[in-house]
Amino acid sequence: MWEKCNRQIGAALIASALLKKLSKIAKEETELELSKYTRQQSRQYEQKACDVLGKCFEENRSLAHKLLLTCLEKPFDSDDSTTIFDFAGANHLTTFMGHTCCQTKLSTIWRGQIAISTPWWKIVLLIFSPLFLPITLSAIKFRTLESPWTRRYIMGANSREGIATVKCNRCHKDTKPIKNDSSNISKNQDGQTKLQCEHCYKPLPNEDMLYRFSLCSGEIRFFDALFYLYTAPISAFWIHGVSYLFFLGLFSYFVVVDLEEKTTLKEWIIWGWIATFFFEELRQIANSKGRKLRKLLNWLRSGWNRFDLAMYIIFIITLCLRFTREGEDQFSSVRYFYSFTVAMFYIRFLQNFLVEKHIGLKVIMIEKMVFDLVVFLGIFLVFMQCFGIIYYANLYPNSPATVKLLQRIVYMPYWQIFGETYLEFLEGDEVGCTRNESIWRPAGGDRRCPEVKYWIPFIGGFYMLLTNVLLVNSVDCHVQVKCII
Repeated sequence: MWEKCNRQIGAALIASALLKKLSKIAKEETELELSKYTRQQSRQYEQKACDVLGKCFEENRSLAHKLLLTCLEKPFDSDDSTTIFDFAGANHLTTFMGHTCCQTKLSTIWRGQIAISTPWWKIVLLIFSPLFLPITLSAIKFRTLESPWTRRYIMGANSREGIATVKCNRCHKDTKPIKNDSSNISKNQDGQTKLQCEHCYKPLPNEDMLYRFSLCSGEIRFFDALFYLYTAPISAFWIHGVSYLFFLGLFSYFVVVDLEEKTTLKEWIIWGWIATFFFEELRQIANSKGRKLRKLLNWLRSGWNRFDLAMYIIFIITLCLRFTREGEDQFSSVRYFYSFTVAMFYIRFLQNFLVEKHIGLKVIMIEKMVFDLVVFLGIFLVFMQCFGIIYYANLYPNSPATVKLLQRIVYMPYWQIFGETYLEFLEGDEVGCTRNESIWRPAGGDRRCPEVKYWIPFIGGFYMLLTNVLLVNSVDCHVQVKCII
């Protein structure tokens, strides 16, 4: 069935995604053999899509790139806008997305009309040196010489001689295209013929050629080059990144130096700046596919978007406390939430590192390590609680039941994992405490001296040895399991 269908790449990717989902369902139902089989089938269909795309890419790179942007057929594309690229990215088909054709197309989209071979640092220097743009703009090349302010001409279907009379958007004259010149006639993706005006004739750009701006005799005009420079996704990314750093600097300065009960101009600026980020998230939700609730669910699929939601909720709580708390004692909670908000905005900046091929991998690795850390903490929590009970049952017998006691039971063994020995507590040599029960019991056990138990330090030493060995072996075992998988 797959060999006889019309669109083999899209069909193979759909089959791969469906089998991948079935593999997860089978694994949840402990059908391990079925899960393994469907996973292998999923990889085979994904590889088939890569093989077909590779053949197309060898024959014609331009058409292969356009093939990635073709829409899927119904029922897999309900709104006629789901392309092969979108489908592969949404279903995490990494093998297909790692194909040379996909990567070169992504690079082309990322650079816009700027030549792919242009180093990123040249683009950054040009973006942030507007005074020298007329001179330095010639340092980069563009993939087109067509002006973004005018449209191409499309031949009319009812033209008698096959040559249409149209009105030029540039010179506003009724004109015919230049005859006997194949350089001014080309066909777009839909097979329609594009024509050039005879009054403002300029050859159509060749996709394989690069064009340069020059003050003297440039092939591309200054404002066209300027438009392509500042509208490229890479330019928008760098402008946003640099402005975000200024925002973090202003926000940090305000929280550390200038946070007072009276609202200042800096605070209003920060609120307005954060509002622009919030409206951008709303725009992303509005532009996502599906109906109202479906738009929100699609937006929440991304882990970064869920982090943004938590960040804005904390910021809204901060604003509520900002206008309800008065006095130095109550205002400390506002400072506390403000500092957490700044910290979350700093963590949010890590997403900007994902576009870098070396740092981005480390960010993904850290993200996976955080989830693995939760598993390790579950194991260590058992040992911490076990030895914490041994410590306090013998060093502080018959302590009053308080919340602080529960905190102390976990506090000491937790920091012992990182090398804090607490030897003075274990040996009963704490300074500045009392053994008078009439003093420490009304105080809830505060400032109570530990009992002298000679075998407790040996238990503490064994606990530190055990936890360090477990920590090292757990990491090593986790790495080996990942390699086997």
